[in-house]
Amino acid sequence: MGENNDLGSFTAARQFTTLSIYFSHLSQLNFDKARELVEKERDAEKIGSYRQLLILLPNLIVTERSYIELAFVSVKNKIFLRKDNSLRSMYESLRSEINKIEFAETDNLLLDVVTYLGEHIAARIQLIDLYEKMYALGSSNKPMKCNELITQISGVGQFSVTNDITATIRSSFSLECEILRNLLEALVELQNWQFLSCLTHLHIAHTHLTSWEKSLQSREYWKLGFLKGSQLPALYLWLVKLKSSIVGKFSLYFHHILVQQTTPHDMRVLCSKHNIDHMHRLHSLQRKYDAKSIMLIFSVSGGDDLMTTVGPGYQHPERAIEPLDEYTIMLGYPMKLADKLPTVGKAITDRRTELTTSDRVICCYSPKEQYTYFMSNIDPRITLVVVFDSKKDDRETSICNHISELAAQFRSNRVFANLKLNKKSMIFSNIVMEESPNYNYFAP
Repeated sequence: MGENNDLGSFTAARQFTTLSIYFSHLSQLNFDKARELVEKERDAEKIGSYRQLLILLPNLIVTERSYIELAFVSVKNKIFLRKDNSLRSMYESLRSEINKIEFAETDNLLLDVVTYLGEHIAARIQLIDLYEKMYALGSSNKPMKCNELITQISGVGQFSVTNDITATIRSSFSLECEILRNLLEALVELQNWQFLSCLTHLHIAHTHLTSWEKSLQSREYWKLGFLKGSQLPALYLWLVKLKSSIVGKFSLYFHHILVQQTTPHDMRVLCSKHNIDHMHRLHSLQRKYDAKSIMLIFSVSGGDDLMTTVGPGYQHPERAIEPLDEYTIMLGYPMKLADKLPTVGKAITDRRTELTTSDRVICCYSPKEQYTYFMSNIDPRITLVVVFDSKKDDRETSICNHISELAAQFRSNRVFANLKLNKKSMIFSNIVMEESPNYNYFAP
């Protein structure tokens, strides 16, 4: 009896060690090492639920490898096409097979592992749904409302199993969710012109991105020479691009407060380091067409709620909140035309539906003032207004096209649209799937 107990303890310890190392490799994207480990262990295991699990674990490697390289989206005519061998169907098939083990298993250690895997796969499918929704928003050039995305990400990754075996993969999964959630929170706060809360979420996302990058530094190099380049996965690089996009907009929306913390020259140097220098583009438009001013106008209405606090910088909680005007000039170059704000505000109010439901540039001429206003909504509450002190109309196609392009650059849509499957990822995904020894298992 004692020998049986010792053998059982030894077997459990070996399983614990093997699975812990497997999940550690998986979290660091060391996919080949993870495959070698489980295949060697599977050859030594002849029967039982543990062997059934070892047979399925290489398939998890295939799905995770495709997922991290954004190979779960195929795009044609700006819609998602789900093929029979889509990553979603692969995850669902894998979860079905794992559930069969879970129902038959009585060993607590393996039961915890298969329970976690079922929850992990379900969470992955939820994230695929979220990224698809983000891409759909990005495919349109209309101003985006991201509150629903935050609600969707907040419910992902709540695992009931929290043992040491799965600690590394859970940590990696949590980092992805926290990065994405904080970036979306930062984007919403930016759209609401909330300085401190936006900055806080950006800092948290940056900290998590740094932690995730450090955990990936020991990952294996791709063996396919023509795929060499950045060794960081496509999903990580896309999240970095999203953060950079938000930081660029942050420097634009809060330019007047940030420039007070440094010299104008240093501010220009800092802005020039962004992927898109929004202030430079704005200046170029103003100079090219000799506009009287280019302004960003913030509205307390137009979002999902009615704003009660707004504005740059930090406000002490005990300081009385001054009543907000319906419209505020966030930024004006080369000057803020405060005397034109009533006219601009009325034009935005009268054309709000048209502004917020399309990406058109709307032209309004005031005969009394003899001023022309070109307007385009860039965020639900923020409107780009280009002011001319002469009569112009919407037949000025060059002006309209330039304003439309500038507004599109100010929005975050293009970063969301970059989630689509690029040619390199498609080649990579197909090779990975074809090389999998259990690839046919994923067929519906």
